[in-house]
Amino acid sequence: MGKGLLIALGSGMALGSVTSLASLSYLEGGTVTHLLVLRGLLATLAVAIYCRMIGQTLKPCPAELGYGLLIGLALTVVGLGYMGSVYFISPGLAVALMFIYPVLVLIIESIIARNVPHPLTMAAFALALFGITLSIGIDLASLDWRGIALALAGALAMASMMSLISSANRRGFGFSMLLPAQGVTMLAGVVLVLVVSSRSSIPIWPESLAGNSLMMVASSLYALGILLSFVALRFAPAQNVALMMNIEPITTLVAARLLVAENLSVVQYGGILLAVSGIALGGFLRSGR
Repeated sequence: MGKGLLIALGSGMALGSVTSLASLSYLEGGTVTHLLVLRGLLATLAVAIYCRMIGQTLKPCPAELGYGLLIGLALTVVGLGYMGSVYFISPGLAVALMFIYPVLVLIIESIIARNVPHPLTMAAFALALFGITLSIGIDLASLDWRGIALALAGALAMASMMSLISSANRRGFGFSMLLPAQGVTMLAGVVLVLVVSSRSSIPIWPESLAGNSLMMVASSLYALGILLSFVALRFAPAQNVALMMNIEPITTLVAARLLVAENLSVVQYGGILLAVSGIALGGFLRSGR
């Protein structure tokens, strides 16, 4: 259990570092569509390499293929839902809505297990969500139902994906099921790049070395984070992994402060402390059982 929680924290920290690096790459000619393709390719490669490292086949069985396609669809909705939502609502509100997904995972897994979470466990999830909401700040001046719907769709898809992977693990499926999942997301990214490039002056790929380098680092961290999240679900229940993943937006804020010199307010620092406290409480409750 402890191993899974630590891996989940590593996953959240890797994924949380992507945003600032992606922002820097955009300044050098990169775009969201470029990042989608590259990160999908590297994540697929990472899963394939890990499968071979642990001696598993790269060919999923029919049941694994079905799970993989569903997981890929969910992962695609996560990306498109989150990135699409920021066109209509503030990034802060989008993140706050997206990170309802750990609570959704807790609800889904509790329904599956037919039990009621411990009050302190529910408090840990609520504290982490409240802390994230405070730390990122929410602009309610530009509410748009389209952005809210997209962000909530992304949150539901993320929760569904984690529960699907957890279910597949209980069935004893191998990591090869994640190859078609990554294939689906990569295909969606390629199609999006081709569509966007054909309708605008955006190049198929960044033309500067700096843009390509920053995108490579950001995509590598994404691939690492995704792989670690899959591995974490092998060692810990989905709801506990989801709680640890709340470290992602906190890492994003810290990375923004360090990499792009973004100033944080006292309220934001307080929110970070509350979110970390919620994560620590959840980890302590699990390890103490």
